[in-house]
Amino acid sequence: MSTDMTMPNVLRPGEYLYASSLTSPSGRFTFHNALGAGTALHDNGTGETLWTVPYDNVHGLSTFSFGLDGDLVVWNHHRDPGWRAGTAGRGAVELRLSDAGDLELADATGAVVWSTGTAPGLDPFPPYEGVPGLGSVLSRGQSLRHQSLVSDDGDTVLAHTDFGVCLFLDEGGVRWRHPVEEPGTALELGTDGILRLRAGTGTRHEFGGPAEELRVLPGRVELRDAAGQVLWSAGGDHRPGGTPTGPRQSRLQRWFDSLAPDHGYTVAVVRDVTPEQALTRWGVATPVRATWQQHQAGRHDGVVPVAAVPIRNGTLLLAGAPDLPGDPLSPGTTVLRESRTIPCHGYSTEFSMHADGDTVAHLREAHRKIRKGLTHPGLVRAANETGVGHLRGNVDWAAAFAGLEFLFRAAGIDGIDGIARAARADGVDGADKVDEAAGVDGVDLADLAPADLRGDLLGGLVPAGLARPSGTPEPVTPPGRTPLPDRDCLLVRTDFSDDAAWEALLGALAAGSLFDDAEVDPVNDPAWAGATLDEVVDAVPDLARIPAVYIADTEAITGEGYPVLTVNAAIPRESEDYEPEPGSPRSIRVTADELWGVHVNLEIANIGWEEIVEVADPEDGVFRGY
Repeated sequence: MSTDMTMPNVLRPGEYLYASSLTSPSGRFTFHNALGAGTALHDNGTGETLWTVPYDNVHGLSTFSFGLDGDLVVWNHHRDPGWRAGTAGRGAVELRLSDAGDLELADATGAVVWSTGTAPGLDPFPPYEGVPGLGSVLSRGQSLRHQSLVSDDGDTVLAHTDFGVCLFLDEGGVRWRHPVEEPGTALELGTDGILRLRAGTGTRHEFGGPAEELRVLPGRVELRDAAGQVLWSAGGDHRPGGTPTGPRQSRLQRWFDSLAPDHGYTVAVVRDVTPEQALTRWGVATPVRATWQQHQAGRHDGVVPVAAVPIRNGTLLLAGAPDLPGDPLSPGTTVLRESRTIPCHGYSTEFSMHADGDTVAHLREAHRKIRKGLTHPGLVRAANETGVGHLRGNVDWAAAFAGLEFLFRAAGIDGIDGIARAARADGVDGADKVDEAAGVDGVDLADLAPADLRGDLLGGLVPAGLARPSGTPEPVTPPGRTPLPDRDCLLVRTDFSDDAAWEALLGALAAGSLFDDAEVDPVNDPAWAGATLDEVVDAVPDLARIPAVYIADTEAITGEGYPVLTVNAAIPRESEDYEPEPGSPRSIRVTADELWGVHVNLEIANIGWEEIVEVADPEDGVFRGY
């Protein structure tokens, strides 16, 4: 959202609109990112929609972002880009909504590098009498038309659209809604102090009054009289689970996803190391100062842009590529790192923690999956503080789905910068002395803002080969066995003691619809007789494209209901790099009549592996249906 309420018509790099709006100085024109209705430019004088951001790949919630790379992008709720202006690297520093009706992107000289070109051909413009609300307050005589009020903490939005009025909580969903069935309305606090939803000269609904102001607060909206008494309110008293403090995943991902949308990013916090030292460890021989756009402009296939931001007690490193390693940064210190590959549908590719040259913790969701060290006390505390309620307390989920916030919280838990934040929050006089003792100038991670990222940053280019892509391992066929076929649904027979029992199993699978739609050609090759689970899984041609591997071993052929051994293709065997996640075994058994349903639901991600495991019989580990 625009961080400067004195200029509600401007966005700068790193800022965004999420269920919020820009308003031209006169209030006549609004550019609004509306919940479930895309992003559009409206003329409130005529009621016309002048321009709509294309959003073919955006369904439901979206964010309109002015990225650190200088591009305008609409991101869908999977963190995939749905539309771009194509202005990355062109030096754009300001997006401005003018009273002429144009949305314009300008560089530092004022030159326009992109525009909607939507100024109506009216000369002179007819006068516009509306007075928009600004910031978090709607006062007497003001109104909202395709506009929003945002609480001071930036988390709660009251938005007016053609569909009515809605109070929305970032990461908390809709708290209150008053729908309408007709366009052309406005939310108005009249000169008589009555808050009403108006259409033309008529009133569609009165909420209360007479009042002096409507104010948006964290989690709620209040209509107050001159004495401050609340006459009407909506949304409740508090955010569910309490109001979290510090960095938030929703904000961080809107900044850092724009580092290199086509390539992915790496973000790392290096404790007790200066920016120059951190860049040297990542291979920048001669750092220079430039904006991220300028660092990015020097990129070609053989190099990756990196930059450093001084933070209290360390350095924040940014890189325009995933998989840049964290261990070279960590001799003599602690490093936390998060990487993401684009597109990734919401998953952080990797999270890791390194201390004095060793990898302390590591989570990678891609093949092959890595999971170790996630019981580290600092990471457990960070997960318990994560602001995304349904992820709170789960280290695996926090690292995978809220990796940026998790990184920031883990990096700021212990040490002198945490003390400094606590002192500042409590109003302790000694906060400045604590800052001085830290010995490194810079912002606290909890206070990091887009302004800290869009200026000149120390950085440079490093060889692209420094990044280590995870990739998919090559299949390994054991000696004496034949290669497995590449199938969407892979069933391998390993017991050849009873052909009649095998045929009975196939009949049960057919009755359960397994062969109706799936690409199934069971592997019925004696070369696979007696093969172990690991031998089968290691030989699969492409584990990343299938949800599970099915093995017809002795128990599957002879057991009641034909319980086929079902192996989660994403979970590797236990090893030094993979510690099993509690409650998520690598394999279970599924009866033949339920196998097709399990396969389809896993393939389309309609249900997760953990949900199937929860329903399996706790006595024998067999899934027999819901």
